Parts: sequence; structure tokens; C-alpha cells
Amino acid sequence: MRLHLRMINKSMSQRQIGGVLTAEEKAEVKRLAKAQAEEMVRKALAGLEKQYKRARTKRAKAPTNLVRAVQHEMYALMGLERRLGSQRTKKLHVALPEPLAPGVEGRFAPDGKTRWYNPDWDARVDVGVNLEFITAVRDLIREKGGIKHGLPSELTENDELIIKAAHTYFRSLRRRYQADHNAEAKAKYENKLQADKHYQRRRRRTDILREGVLPFRKVFGRGMTEGVDELVISPWQSSEDSGNVDGDRSAREDERRKAGAGTHALELRTLRWKSQKMRMLYLVLAVFGRFQAERGEEVDEDTMEDFTAEERDAYLEQLRTAVRTWRSVSISRNQQFDRFRGPVVNDFDIPREDKHRRPIYKECISRKWAKETSEHTQVYKAAGKCPATFTIFDLELPMDLLPELDQEWMKKVETTDFSESGEDALA
Repeated sequence: MRLHLRMINKSMSQRQIGGVLTAEEKAEVKRLAKAQAEEMVRKALAGLEKQYKRARTKRAKAPTNLVRAVQHEMYALMGLERRLGSQRTKKLHVALPEPLAPGVEGRFAPDGKTRWYNPDWDARVDVGVNLEFITAVRDLIREKGGIKHGLPSELTENDELIIKAAHTYFRSLRRRYQADHNAEAKAKYENKLQADKHYQRRRRRTDILREGVLPFRKVFGRGMTEGVDELVISPWQSSEDSGNVDGDRSAREDERRKAGAGTHALELRTLRWKSQKMRMLYLVLAVFGRFQAERGEEVDEDTMEDFTAEERDAYLEQLRTAVRTWRSVSISRNQQFDRFRGPVVNDFDIPREDKHRRPIYKECISRKWAKETSEHTQVYKAAGKCPATFTIFDLELPMDLLPELDQEWMKKVETTDFSESGEDALA
């Protein structure tokens, strides 16, 4: 097409010297120019599509079924057994194979054909025997992923996603291997496991609160609850601690017995910096979230309308009836572990770091806490006021929406967060 276009351009130049192009030549030039432009657009779009797919794969999180299949095959290719679908609550500790010394012959399965790999845990994941190991995992998923693990073709044929899942788990196994062979690495590994456990617990608590947001807004009105969605954040959740790491153990046990919680109960460690308004809001959202889960009846999400007065009264009557049977919103027969509020000495003082850098507004911070130290005061002064569109902090929530133990706890919480004198002292 380009040669044809050049010939036309040469003919056009000759015509321009001696005269004007014919109508047929003009039409042909337009056609070729349009075709060339369309081809350039197609190539540009194809390039962008390729870049988008790579970026999407890079950002994409491998689904659980693919991750489990990849992990199973990685264990099998190291000659280790990993039971899937077990009902045990704790992971079995399996010793990972040592790297082979130079010149040492490799291992094979009893069939004499399947190679068992000894990864080099000190090397990069994409070099040497590690690369061969990851490639073998990918090939097994492509070949047997559908039949053996029930994976759909869009997963078994997605090499980049398979390799990404294998790389991620390889790094996890490497940390485990290093923890087994180095005291410092072991401490670091165990701290990370503990941190991950606490993060998952906080995220689950956030999910419960978010389940309560919709009925909460329908009951109290959307106009009076603007901003509530932006205030439900995982780093702002109380920790749930098993009591195996730090804190005052004797004070912890006293509080556990007072709450009537079991010996394996999780201790709720309060964030001291949160204002009374925030504490009350989180408790009420937790009540709505738990009530919705136990009620088993979904609130209509398709309509943005608030409840009518009759619907609101009926809903709140049902909720209050349920709450009267609870000792605390954190204690439920449906939970694997009881929860109880720990002693003040174990509470958290400074706001956790939020990787998303979402703002903490002044209305979220306890003024009593802010006046305790210069560091607290700096945190308060650095915070901005909530957007003018937020109406949630003007809403007065009824105390009788809380179970007995939670009401008692709230009465112990400061009541001067929003006093005029508190504002002046921190100005």
C-alpha cells in the first residue's frame, strides 16, 4: 500500500508540474490515505490493548481456586504432601527441601520420571533452578488444572497470572525457609504473621460495619448520615488480640472474666484517640451489621429512598428486641471466639499508619486525648475539619440501640469531646 501511495505521489508531483490531477487519481489518493490512517490507528490500538492487558494482569489478584492449585502443585513438585480441604484450624509445619550442592544428583518421584525440585532459597525467583521450578508449575496447571483442580480455561491459559501466583507463594516459602534457619528471620516472619492476622481481623470488623451502613442510612435518613461511608476504615478498627504477645495479662484476665468470655476469647483493644462520636457510631453500625446478618433478610439496595416512619419504627422495634438478648455486640454464639473489652492499659494510643493516607478529621479525634501530650496535640492540630457535606457528626444516636455491656462501656468514655472549652484549649 505504501509503494502504491508513493507511486501516486510521484504521479501527482508530475501532474502538478504540468497540470491538475484527474478525478480518479484524487479519489485513489484519498482512499490510500484513509487506509493508511486506519492501519496506523489499528496498530496504535493493538499496542495500547497489549499494554493494558499486561498492566491488568500485573494489578490483578489471582483467584483463590488458582492460588490453591498453584500452591498444591508447588508442594508436589518439591516432593511434599499438602492436604487440601482439611478441617484443621492450624497449618502443619512442613520442612522445606534444602538446596542441592553443586554436582549433587537431583531427586525424582517414585515413578522415576517426575522431577522433584530443590529450590535455591537464596537466589531470585526467576533464575536457575527456581525458574525451572516455576515453569514446571505453570506447565502442570496448563495441562491438568482443568481436570485435577476444576479450573476454567481462562485461568489455565493465563500464563502471566499463574506465574504471578507462583512467584508470590515462592517468596512466602522463602521467608518460611529463612525463618527455620535464622533466629532474626524467624522473629521477623512471626511478627509478620501476627500483623497479617490482626489486619485480617480488622478488615472483617470493617466488613461487618459496612453491612450495617445501608439499613442505618435508611433508618436515620440519608440527609442526616452523609459522610458515614468515608468513616468506615480498617485502620480505625479496634484490634482483636489473642493475648499471646504483649500487654498486661493479669488485667486482661480480670476483664475477660467480668465479661463472661471464654478462655480463648479475643481482647478488643480500644483506640484511645477516637472521639466519643466515633466510638458510638462504630458501635451502632456494628449493631446494625450484626442484626442484618442474624435477621437473614436483605435491605432493598435498588431504592435510594429512606424508610417511611412506619417502616423505620417497625425496623427499630425488631432491632431493639434483638439487642435486648445480647450482652455485647462483640459476643455472639455464631462466632468462633468470644470478644471482650481489654483493660485501658492495653489500649492503643496513636493512630495507625494508613497506606491509603485517608484523612483523620478533627471530629474523629478525642479532645481529651489530644490535650494529654504535645504529640497528641500535634496530631489533632494537623487534622482538618470534615467536609461541609458531612452531616453524620450532627446526628445524636440513641443509647438504647446498644447492648447492656456496650452501654456500660460508653458511659465510662469521656463526655467532653465536643465541649466549647475543649475546642478553645486546642485552638
